[in-house]
Amino acid sequence: MTTIRLLATCALLLLLLSGCAEIAANGILRAGSNGGGTPFPKPLQDRLPIAKLGVVRVQQDPAIDLAVWVLEPHHYQVWSGTGDIAIPNGRVVANKVRFDFVDDGPPTRVYPFNIRWFHEDPSTKITPVGTVILLQGQGGCARESPLLLVALVLADAGYRVVMPDLRSQGDSTGKELGFIVKDAQDVSNILDWLQREHLLAGRVGILGHSYGAAVAGYATAKDDRIATCIVSGGPTNWRKVIQYQMQERLLWRLMSDQQRERVFQICSERMGYDIDSLDGCKLITSTDKPVLLLHGRKDKNVPVALALAAYEARPKNTRLVIFEEAGHDEFWVTDFERIRKLCLDWFTEHLRPPAETAPSQPATSKLTSTTAPVEGGRTPKGHG
Repeated sequence: MTTIRLLATCALLLLLLSGCAEIAANGILRAGSNGGGTPFPKPLQDRLPIAKLGVVRVQQDPAIDLAVWVLEPHHYQVWSGTGDIAIPNGRVVANKVRFDFVDDGPPTRVYPFNIRWFHEDPSTKITPVGTVILLQGQGGCARESPLLLVALVLADAGYRVVMPDLRSQGDSTGKELGFIVKDAQDVSNILDWLQREHLLAGRVGILGHSYGAAVAGYATAKDDRIATCIVSGGPTNWRKVIQYQMQERLLWRLMSDQQRERVFQICSERMGYDIDSLDGCKLITSTDKPVLLLHGRKDKNVPVALALAAYEARPKNTRLVIFEEAGHDEFWVTDFERIRKLCLDWFTEHLRPPAETAPSQPATSKLTSTTAPVEGGRTPKGHG
């Protein structure tokens, strides 16, 4: 009887391993997908004055619609902690809210941020100094992640900020992700929509984190309308990122080299292009547009070596900032003041007209490091 059970167990294990490549590939390609949804997002819980919400169709058959938020220039204050800050003279407070970003640790920690915005004279309309697109990490949306804080900082500085939910993520439709290439084309379709709606103001910049960073880099290389990009925790080489993330998974460790290669083959077939063709080093050398790379030294999702390789492939017009004690994304909240300055300085230098520009950093810079006092863990939703 024991022999029969052993044989049955071995047969079950062999059956599992025979299909493990399909299982692993499906897990990789569906991670973060909402499986298709309805593009009617809740209005940010009615807590912030969002100027425009658009639904942009990026594919006809099957139909895929993206939820796109457009944040107009407006006066905001954003600060961390539980305390308060002074109200500028001559302004009347419209509202104040608190956003808590939760670290799913362990240990679990809460990072509180306060946002205050002000009533404006309706007759005084702020003319945007440029347009910035923000792209979230896998499985979330910008308005529920720390990118929202940067969006408000940029809007306060006079930028029109566009926050789309990528296909099959957030409140956009589509049964599977866009696999970077389709997402980059979606960004171009969003730019077309902004032009039709007369919402494309000044020069265009793009900022993406994690999955959104890969999309941002690809879109920057492919669309002449994008002048510069900020890439945060970017998976610039899909094969290496998958190997890096899967190395601790039991199923991956049980697979043979041939089975693992089959995983990459299935991914390529489903995506519609060779997975090895998505190489950040090739992309960055295909353009001379200025690029700012942000990365945590202790990133467990995307190895910092990828950011270093991208920088070394084209140091001219590229700046790399490494957060020495940070992982994949917590520096967005633990070192927010540093992030605020980096983003503002970068877009001021590369998007504003020359007469308005007062750059504090050159486009080409030596490697820069900053310390973020974090003990580990990951931060909020939408930063995968």
